Amino acid sequence: MVARSIALLCNSDAAVRLYRYPLIAAMVKRGCRVCVLAPTYTAGTRKRVVELGAEPVEFQMKRIGINPAEDSLVVIRLAILLRKLGVDTCLSFMTKLVIYGSIAAFFAGVPYRYSMIEGLGYYFTQEEQKDGVRKVLIRTAILLLYRLSLPLNRAVFFLNPDDPAELATRGLLRRTSALVLPGGIGVNTQEYEAAPLFNDPFTFLLVGRLLRAKGFREYVTAAARIRQEYPHIRFVLMGDQDANPGSVRETEVRSWVEAGMVEWLREAADIKPWFRATTVCVLPSYREGMPCSVLQAMAMGRAIVTTDAPGCRETIQRLGSGEALGSKKGRFATSGRVIPGRNGFLIPVRDVDALVEAMEYFIINPELITRMGGESRRLAEERFDVRKTNARILKEMGL
Repeated sequence: MVARSIALLCNSDAAVRLYRYPLIAAMVKRGCRVCVLAPTYTAGTRKRVVELGAEPVEFQMKRIGINPAEDSLVVIRLAILLRKLGVDTCLSFMTKLVIYGSIAAFFAGVPYRYSMIEGLGYYFTQEEQKDGVRKVLIRTAILLLYRLSLPLNRAVFFLNPDDPAELATRGLLRRTSALVLPGGIGVNTQEYEAAPLFNDPFTFLLVGRLLRAKGFREYVTAAARIRQEYPHIRFVLMGDQDANPGSVRETEVRSWVEAGMVEWLREAADIKPWFRATTVCVLPSYREGMPCSVLQAMAMGRAIVTTDAPGCRETIQRLGSGEALGSKKGRFATSGRVIPGRNGFLIPVRDVDALVEAMEYFIINPELITRMGGESRRLAEERFDVRKTNARILKEMGL
């Protein structure tokens, strides 16, 4: 074990607060000096980083968008800051900092450079409509910048096997060590403890930033159909607005609420009480790195409905050969496209019929919910525990 001076480059205060605390703690425990860089800090996050034994450091950067002039200044400022901090190791997260952080660390003379791509994001996600010119141009720019920046890293971590496979087909990983973390981003199974089944009222919950690609529209359409036959079922959305160009407008979300189709909750400081008050968690996403909300729900013993898409399919353990689930006949026609698993169901992307079928399956077969929730917790402990994920990261970084 070698103690080093490490800079973690994060794109927001929320990214530090929601995902990085266990990794920071693990690095500090190994005797490393850890500087946590983010564009902004709330007082609470800054305090927590200090309590963990690390140094919170702010720098200037816009999280969304590509502007050559502004981004060149970001690289210069980061390079100067990294040299001033005197770090010998840099680990960058998310697209923009993977690109600019890697370049800045190279020019700052940081010898140990690593990055984590936590999903390819909006510009690589296929939606129903054909990609516009702007989206195509920005995706092309990202690919060119990846071609420049990824080889500067000793290793690049991915959360699912589909993302490196896609970049490899584009010839971007030939000079880069790409490592897939088996547990994805991981979940703190000690913080997110298994909770008793909640079924009064029967509640579905979708958690995520208000992006079209999270499947919000499909979820709301399915909710409206199910409520026609099962008016007692509760459907909840939890998420806030995002600057991403793929966002759902707030006016549209409010129209869903006013029509009585769903309830909408903005982000909560502590999401655990909402998981406890949930029967089944749903994420009909088009693509993820690894969905944090699903892993949290699994750790708390909730059955899952998600899509057979990159990052999502890894969260469902499929049934083995010869295994089958018993089924009662529902009120909706079956699509035949739902894939059953031990801890939930996989459905095709943008397939409302399959989503309705999967959710109704839980309504008419409630005895499966506890069993599948138990399987979710088991998978969270065995495959997705953040301690195992962080141990793999530290090993690959030689810490």
